[in-house]
Order: sequence, then structure tokens, then C-alpha cells
Amino acid sequence: MTSLPPWRTWPDTLVRTAASATRSYRASRRLRLPRLRLGVSEGRLPTIFYVCPDVLGPTGGASVIYQHVEALNANGARAVVMHAGRGHRYPFGPPGVPVVCAADARITPEDLLVVPEMYSPSFGTIPSSLRVLVFNQNVHLPFHGHGSETQQAFLPYRRPNVLGVLCVSQDNEDYLRYAMEGLAVERVRNRVDETLFHPAGDWATTPCLAYMPRRRAEDRRELFALLEARSSLDGWEVKAIDGCTPSETADILRTSAVFLSFSEREGFGLPPAEAMACGCYVVGFTGLAGREYFRPDFCTPVPEGDVLAFARATEEVLGRVRQDRPSVHAAGRRASEFILAEYSAEHQVSDLRRVYERFL
Repeated sequence: MTSLPPWRTWPDTLVRTAASATRSYRASRRLRLPRLRLGVSEGRLPTIFYVCPDVLGPTGGASVIYQHVEALNANGARAVVMHAGRGHRYPFGPPGVPVVCAADARITPEDLLVVPEMYSPSFGTIPSSLRVLVFNQNVHLPFHGHGSETQQAFLPYRRPNVLGVLCVSQDNEDYLRYAMEGLAVERVRNRVDETLFHPAGDWATTPCLAYMPRRRAEDRRELFALLEARSSLDGWEVKAIDGCTPSETADILRTSAVFLSFSEREGFGLPPAEAMACGCYVVGFTGLAGREYFRPDFCTPVPEGDVLAFARATEEVLGRVRQDRPSVHAAGRRASEFILAEYSAEHQVSDLRRVYERFL
């Protein structure tokens, strides 16, 4: 077989190189803070500016930012979501949340700028006169984008104008307190939206098993191979929740008996919590942060990375659904009651009030 001369491969190589450069450029743009404009104090109530990436698809991080701003305004504070693009609004956020373009905002030293962790490489562009809170929704993100110099990951938090850091789980709070001893760390509990994620009667006649395929692809393939080899999924409808809106996700979860959790190194882990809120019996990985709500009396946590334990636990739960459906259903109801009580709007508001009474 005659090989192609080297010059014949140049176009493909150039296309791949250009595509890689484009992806890198777009990633760097996403991690770059918009230009911030300073304003003069006018004696008004301080404003809390939450910087939010200009995302269009469903994402937990943007949803939580919009929840915070909605809750703060409903309880007497002045807060606004700041986007880079003029006219941009996260399509899955509450419609009444105030939004401003960074180019139109004027931030004063009396205001508070809440900046997601993902922007930490560009914290140096924030004017030193502005007061900053870092919003870290996943403690493992500081090690993304820093190359081999992971020891530099937390240095942006040490800037003089950074007052502290917010997080969303007990696991992440412990991590941050250890990593940055002496820096103020505050946890604000996430809210699981009870208007979407709640039980709805009994399950369908054909039991449904749901999961989200975004994490642990290799573990997922191995798990399903084990279950199929033992015919454990016979008689079950298996649904992958991917690319769904929050409403579509909730519709699937409310009709599912079991949810498989592939959480990995989470900031909180909303999918299994939302599944529990809908009454699903959850089996799987906690992603570490999920340990605070993976209670063995209403779900089955398995050791991180142990696919065999995952398969055995799943098979056992599927068997229980066939043989004793009411007991599994009752466990799912207990899970829902716990999640909706612990991660309620009231608890989120009380946490936010404590944080901003401290920093404002």
C-alpha cells in the first residue's frame, strides 16, 4: 500500500491545529472576567453584584447564582446578576431576577462583587478598591487550568481585596478551611426547587431506572455491562437524562423508581439530591460532597470508584422493587422529605442573611 506524501496530510493537520486553537481560545475567553467599571458612591444601599458566565444550556452553577440574587432581593437586599453580554439572561433562571451587562454597571467600593471560582486566573484584573467574595461551587476547580503549578491554585484568594469565599456543601467548607486557613469561609445551602422536584404519586407499571451520563463514562459502561451480563435490567426501562431542561428532568425523575448516581468530586451534587426530592431511590457514588445527604436509611451510597459494589447494590435494589415495592417507595418518600426540608428556600435565605450581615 502506497503511503501518502507528507504534503497531502498538511490540510488535515492544519484543520486539527486550528480547531484545537479555537477551543483553547474560547475556553480562555470563558475564564476571563468582563471589564469592570468603577462608580462613585451615591449614598445608596450597597449592591451585591454576582458575576455569571453567559451560558445558554441548563447548568447548576448559573441556577444557584440566580437563586441567590432572587432570594436576596426578596428579603430586602439589593442584588443583581452581571453578565458580559448585553441583553444576556440565563434562560432557566427566575424571570424576575435583575440582570445587568458589565459594560453598563458601575461598581463602588461600598458594593460587593461575588465572583465564581472559574474566573480565578483573572482575579488580578479586578480593581483593588472593590470588595470581593469568591463563590466556589466546587473546590476541585482551582486545580483546573493551572497546569502543573497546582500549588498556585489558591493564590488568587489571598489578594487583599478578597474578603472570603462562599461554598455550597459541608465537604467543600471543610476543604476550603484546610486549604486557606485564616480566610473567611461561609457555606450557603443550595435550594432544591420544590416547585419542580417533588414526588408525584406511584411509579409507572413498568419500573424506570434513570441516570445522567455526564460523569464517569468508563464506570458507567462497566456498571451496565455487569448488570446486563446478569440480566439484572430485564423488565426495566432505562432512561438517560441528557440535554434536558430542568422541567423535563423533573418529569423523568418523578416517574422513576431508581436513580443511579455517577457523582464525582462534586461541589454539592444536585442531580442525586433532585432525584431524592422526586421520590427516587438513589444508588451510587456520593461524589464526596453528597455524603451529607446520602443517608443509608433512604438510599444506598457505594464506595467511591467501586463499580462491583455499585453493581451489587443496584441489583439488590432492583430486586427489592420487584419483591417489596411499597418499602422502596416509602424510602424514596423519606428521602424527599429530608431533601425538601434541609435544602429549602428558607434555609438558603437564612444562610444568605448570615453571610451578608457579616460582609455588608
